[in-house]
Amino acid sequence: MTFIGSHAGVGQDSGNGRQRFACRCEIAGLFLEADNVLTAPLSGQLKRRTPLCTALGAIPAAMPILIGAAGASMGIGFTAWRLFGILFLWQFPHFLAIAIMYRDDYARAGYKMLPRFEDAECKFTRVEILGVSIILVATTVATEIQAGAFPTLLLMGAGAILLFPVAKLLATTSRSSASGVLHASVLYLPVVLAVVTLFK
Repeated sequence: MTFIGSHAGVGQDSGNGRQRFACRCEIAGLFLEADNVLTAPLSGQLKRRTPLCTALGAIPAAMPILIGAAGASMGIGFTAWRLFGILFLWQFPHFLAIAIMYRDDYARAGYKMLPRFEDAECKFTRVEILGVSIILVATTVATEIQAGAFPTLLLMGAGAILLFPVAKLLATTSRSSASGVLHASVLYLPVVLAVVTLFK
């Protein structure tokens, strides 16, 4: 009886495991479907319609974080939402810097990457890059404080690497300044993801 009962318990645990796995797959599938629905119209059409394309496109671009979290667990925890927020905010300085660099090329192609009221010096966009970058760095550092002083200092250093060229862009409209923000953003993201992963 004990032998049979133990095997029955194993079978029940196995069945529960399969149900949990199926549930995780279903949740991940829902997020994946939402990502596909959002990405298709946002990938190109909105760039020709509204400068909000960067903000709207940042949502499906950050969605894989939630898809992976849903597939790996029964729910989406704080870490997943935190990484989603980081990736969402990161796209603003990254892509808006590109929009400043290639403003004329985008205009000739009919892409509305910058607001209509934007002047030749891109003052609004440069201030927007600064504001979002400060929020990005502050949020990233604040949510890592509980991990200890060392990872917090690493994130502060990464934030300084990003904010320095952002501040330089605010003071000048040169293409090289926008390029500096672009390159700094490319360096910033993998450093942040590495710190968050190693010191979670």
